[in-house]
Amino acid sequence: MGSMKKILKLSEDGKTVKLLKDESITHISIPDGVTTIGREAFSRCSSLCSIDLPESLTQIDAFAFQYCTSLQSISLPDNLESIGENAFMKCSSLSSVILPEGLKYISHGAFADCNSLKKVVIPQSVRYIHQSAFSDCSSLEDIDIPYGVAVIDYGVFRGCTSLKTLDIPNSVISIGKGAFTECHGLQSVDIPNSVESIGSHAFSGCSSLTQIRIPDSVKSIGEFAFCRCDSLCTINIPHGLAEISDMMFCKCSSLKNIEIPNSVKSIGWRSFEESGITEIYIPKSISDIECGAFHGCQIKTFSVSEENEYFISRDGVLLKRMNASGTEWKLVKSPYLKEIVQYRIDSDIIEIEAYAFEQDNIERLYCRLVDLDDIMLSDKAFNQLLYEKCVLYIPAGTRWAYKHHPVFGKFKNIEIE
Repeated sequence: MGSMKKILKLSEDGKTVKLLKDESITHISIPDGVTTIGREAFSRCSSLCSIDLPESLTQIDAFAFQYCTSLQSISLPDNLESIGENAFMKCSSLSSVILPEGLKYISHGAFADCNSLKKVVIPQSVRYIHQSAFSDCSSLEDIDIPYGVAVIDYGVFRGCTSLKTLDIPNSVISIGKGAFTECHGLQSVDIPNSVESIGSHAFSGCSSLTQIRIPDSVKSIGEFAFCRCDSLCTINIPHGLAEISDMMFCKCSSLKNIEIPNSVKSIGWRSFEESGITEIYIPKSISDIECGAFHGCQIKTFSVSEENEYFISRDGVLLKRMNASGTEWKLVKSPYLKEIVQYRIDSDIIEIEAYAFEQDNIERLYCRLVDLDDIMLSDKAFNQLLYEKCVLYIPAGTRWAYKHHPVFGKFKNIEIE
């Protein structure tokens, strides 16, 4: 123990390692009786390659081994109960870790940025894995989440770009915000029936993800949940989900069609923006579709349930009812069809939403609106190319109003119908 005192700073009772005095040491054995590796005890000991820990050890405190960039492996004793916040963060040479049975929780960022770490075995005793625990472990290929874990916390596996498969146990009830963001190697996910919520950005940027099964137990899916999953071609929306959140499927360019169940009441802002969706059916339950929900989509047809009280499809154009009698409508979105080169805006339209006419092939637009003062018209309603190439046909006696309108006045070719 005397020689150890020259190398280690210990607490008065000898049970806590507080500091490594010689940072040039490459190997060290911690004496029996030590129960705690203290906060930052070996932090930035960049020469340390290996360490022997005693069976008496029960706790590794926050930042204990952070930036130990030469540490390649570590054997954790069976009596260890907790690993503190950022304890092994940026141990860039650490390639494998076997966590002992008896470990109860893994703290925030415990192994974050360990970019050589390929495999982690998490024991069945673990009940909680805190946020970002394994974030940016870019070499991590395999992870076993033990049964008993109820929450996959915020960003736990964010940026684990080599992770290809994932087995989520039936004990998990919540997948947290950004839990698997930017896991570029992940190809498929089967979510168990125990899961009730999926947080925002949970799988965003999983560019190799081709399919995911979501059980009907899921009642909430956050915004951006599957955004930029550009290989995703198969996914189901669970029955019981009330809302398709903002940008949920944004930039899912391989997603060609999707079935919306009758439980869904609203489709969020830019929820399908620049996705590959080519057709969509609006069920009777939908009462609200936020602006830009289908922005950048080449949807060939909008179909609406005859029982829907809020939306209709008129000649393929999606309209929203703006009064109870059905005499006033909002033009939400026109279909994207190269073979159709003309459209009409009927006199009962009182609002035209942003991105309503995104296609650039329209040659003739017949607008039946007379009183433009009562029209709500987004300055992003029309593709900018239409102002040059499309002929706008208008009612007799309205030329001055159209020419001086802040949006319609941009059309270079205005003719009386």
